[in-house]
Amino acid sequence: MFIGSKPKDLFPRQNKAAADFYRRQQQKKIHAKGPYLVQRSFRRNEGTTDYATIPEITLSGDFSGSVEFSTSLTSGIGTLISGPVKNNSSLVLDVGVSAVRLLAYNSLGQLLPIAEVNGSFNDGAIHTAYFSLSGITAGLSIDNGSQITADWTASDVLKVSNLYRRQDDSNKLPGILANLKIWDNGTLIRDYPLDDNSDDLRELASGQNGTVINGNASDWGLFQQQATGEWLGQELWIDSLVTTFGESTYSNSVASIISSAGSDSSVQVPLSLIVGNSYRFNFEVFDLIQGQIRVSDATGVDFIAGADGVYSEDLNSVDGTAARFGRQSGITDGKVGGISVKEVLNVA
Repeated sequence: MFIGSKPKDLFPRQNKAAADFYRRQQQKKIHAKGPYLVQRSFRRNEGTTDYATIPEITLSGDFSGSVEFSTSLTSGIGTLISGPVKNNSSLVLDVGVSAVRLLAYNSLGQLLPIAEVNGSFNDGAIHTAYFSLSGITAGLSIDNGSQITADWTASDVLKVSNLYRRQDDSNKLPGILANLKIWDNGTLIRDYPLDDNSDDLRELASGQNGTVINGNASDWGLFQQQATGEWLGQELWIDSLVTTFGESTYSNSVASIISSAGSDSSVQVPLSLIVGNSYRFNFEVFDLIQGQIRVSDATGVDFIAGADGVYSEDLNSVDGTAARFGRQSGITDGKVGGISVKEVLNVA
């Protein structure tokens, strides 16, 4: 015996298609957690006053290392790692808008470029930098691409102690670092997952923990790695935060995009999206009687849905102030449900 309202009464002003959509969404919730491989936290450095320090590493012979990074910087340079001071043989790894560079300061405080890999590595995706010194040959490669080699001309002793900035507090990185590992003569001496969700950065090889300086709890975000390799962040489309404009309404997680006279009409969630970063918009359009549905980050990049169907679109944020579903132009009458907006970290 059914007690309470019947399922069809959930949509007293909507037709059977809306009720069917609601039931489909309930079934989808059963499978909401899959499929993903693993989850972890990433810390996004703001690139203003925040950075991190680690106990000083001294490298005096052959060494190698790797670090994952993600940034959408549009100008200047962001430093991944560096040493303690300019005049103390600092090892430096930088990313710019057109290249990743391995550099070193010698004992006289002179910055010496060692190796450079050209490319646009500021696309918001996760890249991996591999750097090394073997004998007198330095090497640098990105994402297992061709290794760029050069003769080593810097000091025989190099040091690392800063993350996300140069040792003189310049070139702070706006972006993510993860899985920093350094080997000294073939022995793993430092291993920082950088997944701590804390200012205390665990070091797994020898217990040499690092510290985030001037960080915020909101800099950390939990991500799930998908079976297809990319990482998805937490849900950003929150029903309680939805605002409506024009004739559009939002009820029972369904947006009714209505514009009877062709005026602006939409629903949106105000957000602080990171300009240049990618966000996955999952949604279903149904009962589209007239017009098209425009999906956007407020006034920026958009996708146009012109027919009923289930959609999954990755959009790079241009405006960065909201996730929005509205009419494209003219008279519009349609519904959107199953809305999900999550940050995407693609893996190069």
